[in-house]
Amino acid sequence: MSDKVDCFYVGSMRSGSTWLHSVLSNNSSVSVHREKEVYFFDRQFCWDKISNYENGFDGLSSKVGLDISPTYCEDLKSIDRIFAYNPYAKVVFVYRDHVDLVFSQYKYMLSNGCSDQNFDDFWVSFRKEKFLFYPYLRTCIERFGRDNVLVLEFDGNNLENQLYAIIDFLGLENFEFDGSEILEQVNTSNRMPRNYRFYSWARKLAKVLVPIVGLRAVRSLRSKFDSYFRTESLSIRLDAEQKDRILKYYSTDRSKIVSLIKGG
Repeated sequence: MSDKVDCFYVGSMRSGSTWLHSVLSNNSSVSVHREKEVYFFDRQFCWDKISNYENGFDGLSSKVGLDISPTYCEDLKSIDRIFAYNPYAKVVFVYRDHVDLVFSQYKYMLSNGCSDQNFDDFWVSFRKEKFLFYPYLRTCIERFGRDNVLVLEFDGNNLENQLYAIIDFLGLENFEFDGSEILEQVNTSNRMPRNYRFYSWARKLAKVLVPIVGLRAVRSLRSKFDSYFRTESLSIRLDAEQKDRILKYYSTDRSKIVSLIKGG
């Protein structure tokens, strides 16, 4: 153990990071940040605030510190900053099937009041490069070494195995996990806001409330809020042409990832 954060969970959005943070937030072996995503090494980076960053992790000297921030794969400078901070850190790199990922992001945007576009319009305006993962995986391996990078392909039906792979990677021999601790994931991706403008305002309010009442309290409020302010009206699927469009755009990135994992 050290007084620095020991491990960084980076990679794909929409790939179980919220679930992982929830499961580990009260564990005696691991210290995750009080906020689910810190954004420290990308959007809020400042060397002078390292101590403030580390203070968000309870018990770093006696626990494994784990920063769960998928957004670190939106700027290669984030990886270099992490390496400068702790060159002995371990990295959990999670990627996801691109078709599933893009569609999941689209449904997330709809269900959270961020967009009311049809998929074709969404695809035109979407920042497609944010889901190009090969450069980030390659940089992680180059900086930290292949043995210190765990690569996982997200499987929403197998989250528990993904958790145990991370635990083994971190070397937590006495880690205890009770299956009853698995929090039920409320699937809001098929539920639409009743009013986009009001729902967008409520999401901004929730961010303001987190430092005041805490993340758990806000999540509880959001759960109750969602049950009333969402409908069950979203039932959409991608057609073959839309899936093919996504596959073509990301085919090179996917093939490079697979080759790199195999040692190429």
